[in-house]
Amino acid sequence: ADAAIVVDTVSAAGAPGDLRLYRRDEMFRRPPPPRVNPHEPGLAEALLTLELSGGAPAEVLLVGVVPDAVEVGV
Repeated sequence: ADAAIVVDTVSAAGAPGDLRLYRRDEMFRRPPPPRVNPHEPGLAEALLTLELSGGAPAEVLLVGVVPDAVEVGV
């Protein structure tokens, strides 16, 4: 694919339902946090793996939704 749009919840300030847009380069500005949730690998790690294999899309947009609450559970 030449481009990818990913929609997921994000940890960001704002009211529940607020949207945050992140381009590919913005996702790599911070080191990835330790993964302890079902979203492993994280988006940045998956994109890096695709880049190493030569299959990463040139354009990536993360549409982040601020959640109301995030809880750990089964």
